[in-house]
Amino acid sequence: MAVIVNDGLERRRDAAGRSLRDEVAESARRYGMRLLGRQPRRAGAAHRPEREPEPRQRTARPAGFPSRSQGDLHRGARLGARQGIGFSHFVALGDCADIDFGDVLDYLGTDPDTSAILLYIDEMRERGNFMAAACRARKSRCSR
Repeated sequence: MAVIVNDGLERRRDAAGRSLRDEVAESARRYGMRLLGRQPRRAGAAHRPEREPEPRQRTARPAGFPSRSQGDLHRGARLGARQGIGFSHFVALGDCADIDFGDVLDYLGTDPDTSAILLYIDEMRERGNFMAAACRARKSRCSR
């Protein structure tokens, strides 16, 4: 997986009118690489955030939290700390150039350290992928 720091790849077009974001994603697919798009100065993904409550303070088991915006992740972390919720993963998807909410749900749904998945979604392109992944994650959670 690669994290692409981008600022408006969708707005930049080549002579044929294709976005630079689509060209980068196509090149990555050709070589079997996945891309996590993100905005400048924002984290793409974090595993086991450092500033979460100590395990003895938690009242809930760790949750995974994907969002498009790092700001939303910071707000969620603060709220989680006040409520005693620990987090296993924070994932800022940015513009979802390649990896989208469905892909992250598939990962979190099989992660043994993640007991719940919190989502903040303000826009979604791949609804079918998301719904299928949500069903798989639910089945995975219920069979444990």
